[in-house]
Parts: sequence; structure tokens; C-alpha cells
Amino acid sequence: MDVNALVEVRMARQSVLTGPNPPRLRVIVHEAAMLASAPEKGVIRDQLQRLLDVTSYSHITVQVLTLDAELHPGVTGGFTVFDFEQPGFDMVLLENLESSLYVEEPESVARYVEAFERLTAAALSFSKSRALIAELKERTR
Repeated sequence: MDVNALVEVRMARQSVLTGPNPPRLRVIVHEAAMLASAPEKGVIRDQLQRLLDVTSYSHITVQVLTLDAELHPGVTGGFTVFDFEQPGFDMVLLENLESSLYVEEPESVARYVEAFERLTAAALSFSKSRALIAELKERTR
């Protein structure tokens, strides 16, 4: 696995968010992901700052699902819902260590959309999430 190539791909994907006509992005991050440690000093702090930076864009919303959140649909793993403006084109991306799976069947996509809405309701509000991210960043040295 070429880590540098993976980083380049992810950076290219992120550049779409700051280009012309960026898509709307709604993200839910579990608090545990922000409490993880990294071998290099400052990595987590930089990542938390990046989250704070992107929340300044009006088309990006980040919410935090706290450690004490009740059982939720995200416990089975992460997923990405692509909601296109044209009906029938929506899809879900499931990624794991070895592969990716695109779910396109409307009934299945609808279940993931419902799960995402339940996660959104269970997560902190945008402003409370931003405050928690800032607090966690200040605690991380």
C-alpha cells in the first residue's frame, strides 16, 4: 500500500470542497476518533484544527457524536451518502480495509439516509460540536 498515493487522492478529494460550486458536506464524527493518539506529536491537534477550519465554510457542517450517545446506527461502521440532485442517482459508499462497495438500490440507500438522519439527531448541534472540537484541541498538546 502506497501511503503517499492515498494521501494525494484524499487531498485531491478535499480540494473539491474549496473549488467553484462545492457540494454540500454534512459530517458526523464520533468523539472517540478525536481522542485517538498518533505517534507524531501534534497530528491530532492539527486534525482538530482542520475540522475547525472547514466548519467556517457555509456548505460544510460537522457534528460530533459524543462518547455517551445512546446506541445508534453508526455502530455497524461508517458510510457516506451521496445525495445527487437528480432522483434515482443517490448512492452510499461503504469503505473497508480492502475494498469499497457502492450501494445503489433505492430501498437500501433510503435505509442509510434514515440512519444518517438518526445520527444527525443524536449528535451535538453544529455550534456545540464546534465548541467541543475547540475544547479537545486545547487539551491536546
